[in-house]
Order: sequence, then structure tokens, then C-alpha cells
Amino acid sequence: MAELVRQGPDPAVHGVVRWRRIDLSRLIEQRYGVTLAERSVGDLLRRLGFQRMSVRPRCPEQDVAAQEAHKMTSRTWSPPASRPEHAASRSSSGARTKLASASRAR
Repeated sequence: MAELVRQGPDPAVHGVVRWRRIDLSRLIEQRYGVTLAERSVGDLLRRLGFQRMSVRPRCPEQDVAAQEAHKMTSRTWSPPASRPEHAASRSSSGARTKLASASRAR
């Protein structure tokens, strides 16, 4: 089972580009005749040393050359202009501040 997960699915055979727990659950049921819930498949994968993958897979039909050409012609992003600083006599909330009395400043 671990080797099957490491190899990944074959889109032509399995119909998916990345294994999901529901896909593995169906495959386990077809091959071994054992019905497992998605959560149980997740527990099994964790016990086998696998972690959840959060990155989206690449489409097998994507055109890398077209993507690179688009990157070269796209405008570069620049951060927005910074806001002017507040005057020194103002607090960070924008309200006026009182000067401290000399007796409190010590």
C-alpha cells in the first residue's frame, strides 16, 4: 500500500492526478474487499509515515513554455506607495497628545 501511495496514481488508469483519501478508500475496497472510511485511511497513512500534502498538483497537460513566455511579458508587481508619516505631536491613533508635566516626567 505504501509503495502505491509513493508512486502516485496513473491518471489514465486511476482517473486522478493525486491521491485523496476517498480515492484510496475505493482502491482498497476494490483490491482487498475491505471498506474503510476516509478518516481510517488517513490514520493508516499517518501510521505509514505519510503527511498531508497541501500543495496543489500540476495539471499533466499544462504548457510550461507558455507559462514562461507569459511571465516575461507580464508587468512586474510593485508595492503601493507608502503613506506619509504622522506629525511628531500626534499619537499613533491620530489624536492629539498632551505634554507631560515636569513633575511627572521624573
